[in-house]
Amino acid sequence: MTEARWNQVAADWRIFLDLGRCYGIESDQAGLVATAATLPYGGAFGWISMVLVRGTHRGRGIATRLLRRCIDSLSEGGATPVLDATPAGRPVYLELGFRDAWGLRRWHLRERNDGMARRP
Repeated sequence: MTEARWNQVAADWRIFLDLGRCYGIESDQAGLVATAATLPYGGAFGWISMVLVRGTHRGRGIATRLLRRCIDSLSEGGATPVLDATPAGRPVYLELGFRDAWGLRRWHLRERNDGMARRP
């Protein structure tokens, strides 16, 4: 979903589709309105990612429902679910029992000042 303005590209989704499990919720009127994905990480952990809900469908418990599905899927396979949260998603994860373990900051370069051309 481009609405989220995340930096994931088609190749990122392909990894989740090929190596993990992806879940989605569709609406008759709006098509795909929410996604979530799991990815095995080693044997003991599984990563939850791509939890996205269209703005028009937020606040209805959709993210929580998808997260529970991801948690159940990973737990059934013997993996401990882990994730990194955006500020918007963090309250949902905390309600489901996730706890902060370390900080993460995402940086992006707005302008190069070394004279090198930017890649398209």
